[in-house]
Amino acid sequence: MSRFVNKDKIRRAVEKHGAIPRADKGLGENSDCLAPMLTSPSVRSSAFKIRRDTFIYESIHPADIEKYEAEGWIVHKESKTRVRVKRPKTHDRLLEDQVWCLFYRMGYPELNGARFKVKYTRQDSTTSEKQIDVFAKDDETVVVVECKSRETRGRRTLQKDLHETESLQKPIANAIKQYYGVNFKPKIIWAYVTNNIIWSEPDLERAGAMNVRVITENEMQYFDAFIRHMGPAGRYQFLAELLEKQDIPGLNRTYLGSRTLRSRLSVGSLADGPSIASSSLRGIC
Repeated sequence: MSRFVNKDKIRRAVEKHGAIPRADKGLGENSDCLAPMLTSPSVRSSAFKIRRDTFIYESIHPADIEKYEAEGWIVHKESKTRVRVKRPKTHDRLLEDQVWCLFYRMGYPELNGARFKVKYTRQDSTTSEKQIDVFAKDDETVVVVECKSRETRGRRTLQKDLHETESLQKPIANAIKQYYGVNFKPKIIWAYVTNNIIWSEPDLERAGAMNVRVITENEMQYFDAFIRHMGPAGRYQFLAELLEKQDIPGLNRTYLGSRTLRSRLSVGSLADGPSIASSSLRGIC
């Protein structure tokens, strides 16, 4: 059997299951309300290799090549019995993967797996679930990210999305407490990362009122370049940027102000090779 068929099996397994069974101590009463969660370094590394690639892949029978090529796939590798084809990721998936890779490079010990969902309880005691694009957790913070993208730059109202986020902030926060236990009291950071979307002033004002951090493609490109330059050491500076004028007990001495952060990243380091943001997300300036 060819090597690339085995890679496809690993790739599909990570994308389908996302994580190995969790056996951490100190979990709350509902350990399946955040899933799948990637807590194993090896699983996170495998997921990173998939997400950093700008293509998606499939292993097919040679007889199906014409059908796949008609759908936009191109041949990547061939063997006697199988053909590996690929095609570019869509703009929305590219954005989600770029954001996920940003948190991976910052060294977050827990990240969401594929099709990650939060199971939560409403005020009337009924339950439901919400898919989260990017979820990252360390010892002091939890970051919940919603990614929104357009293929071409233009205006898009996010009023409905923001209204849903506002209504779910408390239930999702409660689900996080249930999962990690009452002794874990993180600072929860809510963020919208957008690409090619021109925000309206009312939507920006509403996001600010909800303590939702708005990160546009220009800021994302900057963060991506900064973390590629600094690696995990840049995590606290990144959080300081998101939490400017807010306090996190026990971490205040470690954080740098946003002005300091920007001054530490020289123009020269920004030019050290293309980032995902600049090379893969077309339309990002």
